[in-house]
Amino acid sequence: MANISAADVKRLRDLTGAGMMDCKKALESSDGDFDKAVEFLRVKGQASAEKRGSRNAAEGMVASSVADGVGVMVQLNCETDFVAKAEPFQELARQVLDQAVRTGASELPELISSEIAPGKNLEALLTEANAAIGDKIVLSALARVQGPYVAGYLHRKSQDLPPQIGVLVVASAEHEVVRDVAMHAAAMSPTYL
Repeated sequence: MANISAADVKRLRDLTGAGMMDCKKALESSDGDFDKAVEFLRVKGQASAEKRGSRNAAEGMVASSVADGVGVMVQLNCETDFVAKAEPFQELARQVLDQAVRTGASELPELISSEIAPGKNLEALLTEANAAIGDKIVLSALARVQGPYVAGYLHRKSQDLPPQIGVLVVASAEHEVVRDVAMHAAAMSPTYL
């Protein structure tokens, strides 16, 4: 059995985002081989994600980007508000949003299957995050709009939570009322236009 140092465990944790004890177990089971340890954690993460499959992911956040007449919004859900408030979850939401903007995806399946690194798609990233964060994580919505002028609004239900309501509005010209329309849509939850 290989001698596993704290530095090795930290290096694997930095690489995968998994918990310290999980990293130590992975290194011990792989006899110190980092590639095998990463694979061990990936398989363990998939098993953990499958166990969480039936849980309700009703918390989470909305992230958006508006630039050059294009608005993109994603909704990432988790099980608890504790996780939604945590920086790793919010960073994951930003990564998903960046991927949506970069790929130009307009449908969830297209975004989920998009490649974020050679041989790795967004679905794999979400599975890894599911294992590392320890909460069910679901990418539940994607919106993309384009027009002469796009405004967006994100609403927080409380100051200590990330934004959970998002609205994008397309207008024919820039005007301060467009953002107000987005704010009112968030407040009133209209069922039609």
